[in-house]
Amino acid sequence: MKWNDDYLVAYVQSFDINEEELREHCQSHLPPHMIPSIFIILDKLPLNANGK
Repeated sequence: MKWNDDYLVAYVQSFDINEEELREHCQSHLPPHMIPSIFIILDKLPLNANGK
């Protein structure tokens, strides 16, 4: 990937899913231009002081 290029990034909270499963699911439900280029899988999504 080049710096300054545009990418769609998906942040996902999960313990039991991998990038391949996410990509396959997206490919079967979304048009190609809506499929994220990058999946970032987190154990827990960060929250602010208000819990949002």
